[in-house]
Amino acid sequence: MVSTKKQIGLKNASAATGLRLQGQYHIENSKKRIFTNKLNVMKTIMIFLFVSMYTMMYGQSQESNKTTRLNGKQGVTNAKNVVIIPCVYDSIEQISFKYYRTVKENKVGIIDISGKTVIPNQYEEIVQISEKYFQTTKDKKIGIVDINGKVIVLNEYNSITQISLDYFTTTKDNKTGLVDINGKVLIPNEYDDISMVAVNRFKTKKNGKFGIYDLNINQ
Repeated sequence: MVSTKKQIGLKNASAATGLRLQGQYHIENSKKRIFTNKLNVMKTIMIFLFVSMYTMMYGQSQESNKTTRLNGKQGVTNAKNVVIIPCVYDSIEQISFKYYRTVKENKVGIIDISGKTVIPNQYEEIVQISEKYFQTTKDKKIGIVDINGKVIVLNEYNSITQISLDYFTTTKDNKTGLVDINGKVLIPNEYDDISMVAVNRFKTKKNGKFGIYDLNINQ
């Protein structure tokens, strides 16, 4: 038999070892967290510096650009008065660092800073709603076009709202639906309201009743 003193000694030794291991575990975890935090801070600083430098260089070049007029048409010249966008528009307005809103024959379009047509002049109105998307109005109906000029959502809705990076809610005849960034209809326009509650899950309201629409199940 093992004496009581030996048993107590074994327990104490085991507890001490456990404490040492646990302490080492916490120290290693703390070191990992500190390293991760430092890495995240460095990433944030690098991104901030890049954006700041880009904004300074890009912003300065854009401040020197100005609207010019020739024969009743408008274009854009740089600091050296060199025409970078020809005077072919009825009006032109810079709406962001990258894009100009143009009007030709009462139709609105979008061009980039090099003068390349992004969206042709065929809409009643165009509004940039995010970094990647423009909301267009045609025949009083709303649609979505991306920065590459691709029509994502046809002009057939009364309103469109981007609710996440991947989804838009649409309204047609006072009923709400859902489409994705590829223009695919995920939820038909038959609800009174739709709101996102989790990834791929939406709370719906119809005739005063609430429900959950799960895209993983319903698609």
